[in-house]
Amino acid sequence: KDKKKYNRKKIKEFWNKNLKKTFVNTDGIKTEVANYGITKADVDNKKINNTFKKKFPFLKSKNYYLFIGRIDPKKCMDVLSKSIELLGAGYKGLFIIAGEDSNSYAQELKKMILLKNLGSKILFIGQIDGYEKYAVIVNSKAISKVCMRTEKDILFFLKWCATIL
Repeated sequence: KDKKKYNRKKIKEFWNKNLKKTFVNTDGIKTEVANYGITKADVDNKKINNTFKKKFPFLKSKNYYLFIGRIDPKKCMDVLSKSIELLGAGYKGLFIIAGEDSNSYAQELKKMILLKNLGSKILFIGQIDGYEKYAVIVNSKAISKVCMRTEKDILFFLKWCATIL
């Protein structure tokens, strides 16, 4: 009953004016990892690339954003899906959701994505581990962090768009 009506034009204007700048193009940027007491895994870059080509050939030439983690109502994946729907043709990317997707919330989310014809913009790839996980992370445009449902509505959208690693 308290559903808010969103004005698509205002959301697009807000996105273009404020949030579009928050995505950082990390191509070519040298990084150093602070492990915080966690030992960095020894990974073979050739194996990562081979795994990516073999397991995810449909992602090879795509710019995609990635969420890896627990698919749970607290993570606000439905809010992200609605945001992508509201952006319409303005959203040219692909959003990949990687995580255990057999729970009821994930199933509801999948149905909503199908009903809203968002299958070309949001894709579930299930739970991934090991080199599959490395391959998807390394080849993604950005990784999305999630927000918790207890925050204010505007912060949902802001965090989804602004907290890209």
